[in-house]
Amino acid sequence: NLKWSTGHLINDQPTLYSTGQPISNWDRKYHGMLTIRNALNHSYNIPALLTLRAVGMEKAKNFAQQLGITFKDNQVYESYAIGSNSVSPVDMAGAYS
Repeated sequence: NLKWSTGHLINDQPTLYSTGQPISNWDRKYHGMLTIRNALNHSYNIPALLTLRAVGMEKAKNFAQQLGITFKDNQVYESYAIGSNSVSPVDMAGAYS
């Protein structure tokens, strides 16, 4: 959507969900400016959330729906950026294929 390459830089920094709840990476550290490629490689949560915000919730939802992913109550939450959704493994595999 944004035409970002995996070399695009994003700032892995202290971040809050829109609810005010903090989000952290699995290692409880911040890594500053890093590429999307490195963020994906290390499964960092903060860059995933920041990317979702940059794309926009509605655009991300529409894209996922075009891949065959459905959402309970047709609602999307920021935490879905890090996999907290209820998408079945079969549906996710179908989306990847």
